[in-house]
Amino acid sequence: MDFFTKITSTATTDKLNAVIQGRLTWESIPKKFRPLANRINIVVSSTLDSQAALNQSEYPVRFYCTHILKDYECDVFFPNIDWKNFKEIT
Repeated sequence: MDFFTKITSTATTDKLNAVIQGRLTWESIPKKFRPLANRINIVVSSTLDSQAALNQSEYPVRFYCTHILKDYECDVFFPNIDWKNFKEIT
């Protein structure tokens, strides 16, 4: 959680990071910690056309994607990403 908090809360004084999460993840956060402080909290559902929403937004400048190198049993997955629309920075 320390890495997640650091990477998602670090911002300049005039900008905030966004945390995009599914509804069930949002509901799993204890109410006293919602919304996550110092971040824009975005909750999505399975009925949202996320690609259309991203195409209309002027804000996604950086996209941090953490690859978890372990398989977990789950029923919700992040959509495939067209990586040619992004530039990798390290």
